[in-house]
Amino acid sequence: MAEKTKKELMKEIEALQADRLHVGEQYNVLLGEAQAIQQIARERLVLLRLLEAFANETNGALNKLRSDIAELQITPNEEETEATGGEL
Repeated sequence: MAEKTKKELMKEIEALQADRLHVGEQYNVLLGEAQAIQQIARERLVLLRLLEAFANETNGALNKLRSDIAELQITPNEEETEATGGEL
């Protein structure tokens, strides 16, 4: 195994340090992008929760309306039955 000179070792160290800086820069870029994506995901989740709440509220209102309509449709028939003395 050939021994390296001090000059060769210094060049290798400089190259490794440059690579380390480049990797650090790439890490910072990726971290920034990941945080941006995470923020977008949070905003979308809030929007989905709001839409879900709206859909549930609307569905509840429609069910109550259907129930009220069904009750109104049954009420006249019951009144007719009572007016005729139970006979149809």
